[in-house]
Amino acid sequence: MPGGIAEAIERVASGGHFLVIAKAVAVAILLVVLGHTLAEANYHVANSTVLFLGRLIYSFHMPLFFFLSGMFFKVDLPFLDMLKRRFDAILKPYL
Repeated sequence: MPGGIAEAIERVASGGHFLVIAKAVAVAILLVVLGHTLAEANYHVANSTVLFLGRLIYSFHMPLFFFLSGMFFKVDLPFLDMLKRRFDAILKPYL
């Protein structure tokens, strides 16, 4: 994998995003992977440290994603128009 995460972060940062936010997203992605790994490990091992770390990560990793994505949410339409557009684009194909 040429470049890896560091190159991806720099590419995102050069597109107008803040480098700190891009790094926070990368850390959040790694925490999601680690949290899922720990959840699976706890299922097989039942270690109290693994359980604690898994619960700790699960306590904030999704709110972190919501917070970071909300920082870049651009309000360019009235709420109901935006909701209809998102419904048509995301949910309608599955109905």
